[in-house]
Amino acid sequence: MSNIRKTCKKCNKSKALTEFYTLKECLLGVRPECRICTQLKRKPYRNSKILDKKEYDKVRYLENRESILARVSASCNPEKKKVYDKIYNKKNSKKKNAQSKKYKHSKSNATPVWLSKTHIKAMEEIYKTCPQGYEVDHIVPLSGVNVSGLHVPWNLQHLTRSENRVKSNKFPYTIL
Repeated sequence: MSNIRKTCKKCNKSKALTEFYTLKECLLGVRPECRICTQLKRKPYRNSKILDKKEYDKVRYLENRESILARVSASCNPEKKKVYDKIYNKKNSKKKNAQSKKYKHSKSNATPVWLSKTHIKAMEEIYKTCPQGYEVDHIVPLSGVNVSGLHVPWNLQHLTRSENRVKSNKFPYTIL
């Protein structure tokens, strides 16, 4: 395994696998960036002339003070969060549209052609009866890492927003 080489996605240099951090989900079980590039990405103050991390954080805070304060105040106040989200969505409309189209495309690809009208009505009912503060979640994700589910009524459930974010795009059960 030590003679196997991999090219770093960041610096484009071919390096031995021992020069990469491990990550089971990735190909060959290592991260896409080498250790050096990963460290530089994680600790940007190393690239600057400021050697102390606390001092770097202070400078960075002062440079980005307005956006940081807006983000923090928005997370504490629901009305301010709506305004902040609206501004963010307006500035990043192309990104939001691409994400939305990608999700709709994966959803339509995951909807089988043999689904009957009663199944479709059942799915619509699940979306309509979703309680306040809950989201409709796919039990087996539509674009999971190891397994991909279908957009069918028996693959839908109601989860709180926080539970759904923790679950993310993962299938929680392991098949032995």
